[in-house]
Amino acid sequence: QGFDTPKPIPGSEGFDWAAFSPDGRRFISSRANPQGQQECVVHDLNTQETRVLSRDGRFLTPPAGEVAWLDNNRILLWDPAGNDAIVLNVDTGAVELPQGLPQESGYLFAPANGTLLVNQYLSDSDIWGLTVGEAP
Repeated sequence: QGFDTPKPIPGSEGFDWAAFSPDGRRFISSRANPQGQQECVVHDLNTQETRVLSRDGRFLTPPAGEVAWLDNNRILLWDPAGNDAIVLNVDTGAVELPQGLPQESGYLFAPANGTLLVNQYLSDSDIWGLTVGEAP
């Protein structure tokens, strides 16, 4: 079988990368806003609506590939400005801090299976693993 011809996703102009939700209806990406600042956004493929994601009134700017969907509403991401990992509900904006994660963590790697791997240079182990639970 062959492949379909790739088609642009309407409303996604200027996005840098994409992490699709498990149901495939939305994706997280980043883009430069009109002032030239990077901002993290969620884009709905059905409605073509794009919303900017923020934390405490400031833009979230996770590096590409450092966002993982935990379910169809929550993402796990590294917040460089806060120097911490957070679980963000993309519908409500609610932020949770994963419990058990070393505070002075370094770089986040977030595979899609809900396991968070963090580089952290403060103990005998340079890599920490944490499985993130279900939504309350």
